[in-house]
Amino acid sequence: MVVNNNNRNYYLSTILFSSIILLSYLSSFSNAALTTLEIESIEWLHSFYQTSWTDFANVCTNGAIGITCTAPNGNIKSIFLDSNAIGIPTTTSATTATTNTTTTATGSSLTSSTSTGTPLTTGTPLTTSLPMAIGGALGTTSTSLTTTPAAITSGPVTSMPALTSTTATSSGPVSPASVYESYSTTTSTSGGIGGPLLLQSSSQTSNLPIPIQPITTYDLPALSQELTFPYLESLTILGSIQPAVENANLFTYTTGANMPNLKTLIINDQKYFNSFLGFPSTNLTQLTTCDLKGLNISSGFPSNFLALPLLNTLKLKNNFIIFDNNGGTVSNSLKNLEIGLSPNKPTVDLSTMMPYLESLDLVINSQLTLTTAQVSNLVVLSNQASFTFNSVQVNALKYLTATNTTLLNQPSSQNLISVILSGVSHTNTPFYLTGFPSSLIYYTEEKGQVTNLPSSIGNIKTINLNGNAQFNPSSTASLCTATSVNVKGTMVSATTIDKCFICYANQFDMSGWFDINPSSLLSSANCAGYITFDKPVYYSHPFGQVLNLTGTGLGWGIGTGVTPKLIAITPNKFLQYQVAGQQSNPINIDLALSASITKTITVRYLSPILTAVQFVQGDGIVNVTVNGTFFEQPTFSLDGVNCPVTVQGLIDGNDTSFICTLTQGLKEGQQTIVGGGPLYGNGALMVYFLRSYPMVSSTSDVPSAGAWYSVQVYRRPARYHHGAYGRASHHARHVQPC
Repeated sequence: MVVNNNNRNYYLSTILFSSIILLSYLSSFSNAALTTLEIESIEWLHSFYQTSWTDFANVCTNGAIGITCTAPNGNIKSIFLDSNAIGIPTTTSATTATTNTTTTATGSSLTSSTSTGTPLTTGTPLTTSLPMAIGGALGTTSTSLTTTPAAITSGPVTSMPALTSTTATSSGPVSPASVYESYSTTTSTSGGIGGPLLLQSSSQTSNLPIPIQPITTYDLPALSQELTFPYLESLTILGSIQPAVENANLFTYTTGANMPNLKTLIINDQKYFNSFLGFPSTNLTQLTTCDLKGLNISSGFPSNFLALPLLNTLKLKNNFIIFDNNGGTVSNSLKNLEIGLSPNKPTVDLSTMMPYLESLDLVINSQLTLTTAQVSNLVVLSNQASFTFNSVQVNALKYLTATNTTLLNQPSSQNLISVILSGVSHTNTPFYLTGFPSSLIYYTEEKGQVTNLPSSIGNIKTINLNGNAQFNPSSTASLCTATSVNVKGTMVSATTIDKCFICYANQFDMSGWFDINPSSLLSSANCAGYITFDKPVYYSHPFGQVLNLTGTGLGWGIGTGVTPKLIAITPNKFLQYQVAGQQSNPINIDLALSASITKTITVRYLSPILTAVQFVQGDGIVNVTVNGTFFEQPTFSLDGVNCPVTVQGLIDGNDTSFICTLTQGLKEGQQTIVGGGPLYGNGALMVYFLRSYPMVSSTSDVPSAGAWYSVQVYRRPARYHHGAYGRASHHARHVQPC
């Protein structure tokens, strides 16, 4: 085909023009400017919170604090509102704030000093990580600050009144949070095994920094529609910023229809949000996380919100919620719920949500019965209410935290990993848990009614009994298997602190474990006579192996001077040590349990020994009885043929018998039997096998009844008188007696 130049130029021009159109079209998606409704909504939010934003059409490029966009010239993707958005930083170090003369477009930048509770963290010296939560920020306090804000140029308001404030609680009605959530952080500073372990506590004090903000009447700009952010994925409004308009509820300005891509909604401690009226409860189909803590709302929560298809986490604490789904639809994606329940309801039914929830965090002042098989993380915070588990159904629970409540029973779960109680009443003794599942690693029961210790604490590694004023055990020996202990604020005395703590007090810091530092008692302790191994001799295979060492007072296996490769599996009770291959037999090994304590063990290298073998011939089988000493489960073979074990013997080094069985013919004569395993090696014995009676190995085919046929027989001629031939009966291959 021949294309002339004119046609070719035409084609090239067409392709170039189409490419320009396509690039322009694609560019309109990736760098779309803010829509008119977005600009209008940003200006409205600015007036509502009196932010430092200016030039609203260009907030994606002018560095507006708290705004993130899809592209420099794109659409608004995220809005984060806190005190920084109005020029009040939340982090300070002074106790009294001074006027900051740095002026923004809308006012002075204030420096405030607030006290924020230490964030609660969890950790472990082992390998378990606990995804637990205790609750959100609580009461608010602001400190002295004095400033005169600069003039505001946007909107009808031309100035803001001078503000002078001294230390005061936040304005507005008292939050129910002050009734329900008043904690103080209690951490273990003792530096347990592997470093200090921060224990979650149910008494946590957290003061949210809410700067004093001018409250006056502003004329809000008009909205053509409700607040509109079609590309918004995250909206966060924290308590450190408050509306500049009194008694205004943001929920009344949006239904969610104009925020179709919203995935995360966080609105905390907004004192004028006192109703769910207008809350966007059905249109947020992309929402996965909703956090509405501290809004002082006591009305009913819209139950249809629970049906949002992607909703995974819902947080409603620090409210007095009337919460009953009453059989409504609940999305099976809802896994995590934090909620403060209304004291006006004597009982609460969450049963319709139970099949899906995995984490439940409750602030209750009413009777509640938990009937779920799925919840693995439960936090209960209460003043006067009681709590009942359905002992049959709560079987998946792994993490339980309860504060200032009465637990009428205990969960039946055998999967518990952590139990943290503070100020909890119950009828059990000596602990709330009357038995410890093997999975339980963390146990806290502080400021409670514990008076004594059980004989064993199972596999618990971290135990906190702080503040049990009547706790006065006769011995603390059962605590020796823990890696972190806190019994401060109890009646534990110098006479009841076990030697396992005293003898190793200089190996690592235990000062935070007791009211009395165990190191002060070291001079009077007889550590040499106290520390013992259960066995005088330990056995190893010739190539070396890990020895399991058990005994009393064996230490924690950590710190300077401890023998390398000596590991504490259970402190003071069970150590493991890697012994090298055979050098001599036996050998003595000095083990340093600490920088000042050394104990000697004897190691003997062993291999299995076969002493005798007996054969018993049966119907098509040969049972072989093997006598000897073994140190692991053996396998046997005769002349290379596997002989499966059918009767077990002992593997403790004492004389014993095993029986193995051969199901195929074993030829007469000299045999070598081998028995042993992969750790201790093999033993062998030469034996001679003679049959007790002949064995028919084969016959020839029989053409008809009455014919003669040959039979091959194994026999010993001198002792057996059976013939080599027989007559066939009417049954083919039937051999007549010889």
